[in-house]
Amino acid sequence: DEMAKMVIAMIDKYDVDGFWIDGELWKATPCYCEKCRAAFKKKTGLDVPTFSGVITEDWLAVAPFTRDSALPANWFRSIPSRVETAKGPSRPVPVKAKDGCLDLAPLLGGAAEGRTALVYIPFKTDSAQKFTFGFGADWWLEAYLDGAPLCDTLSDCNQSLPPAAVDHSKTVELPAGENLVAIRF
Repeated sequence: DEMAKMVIAMIDKYDVDGFWIDGELWKATPCYCEKCRAAFKKKTGLDVPTFSGVITEDWLAVAPFTRDSALPANWFRSIPSRVETAKGPSRPVPVKAKDGCLDLAPLLGGAAEGRTALVYIPFKTDSAQKFTFGFGADWWLEAYLDGAPLCDTLSDCNQSLPPAAVDHSKTVELPAGENLVAIRF
């Protein structure tokens, strides 16, 4: 639904000849519309959980890496001030998601097979709570919560098209305070 809205908006604003949609857009924040709530319930058997805290769309990202790049484990626990990428030394840069979508192509130098990015989503919870994360990507992703593995689709990729946040879910106990989700796409 979100992709269709973006395509229609682009058609209305620009003289578009066509679209090539190849996975450089990602939906990472939850949608609570009735359709998504029903899909979540059907897929997981759970009601959509509530969240007590703040998740903004002000994220950080660093790229490019290659799919085979071995990234240090500490890069998934905290946001590094400097990293070594496929193009040399780099620093995480602010990126702004819009409605949970993030266009990674400019950061990756275009849409090319094998290029990956590491996206950081810091957030704060008001209290310790159970929370269900949902992930979907058109190809693969690795997600970590405060350095602990949360979701990994490297072996079987995403099994449904179009990808949706209900494709892979995991319920965890979130501690109160500052938390970090790191996602490698």
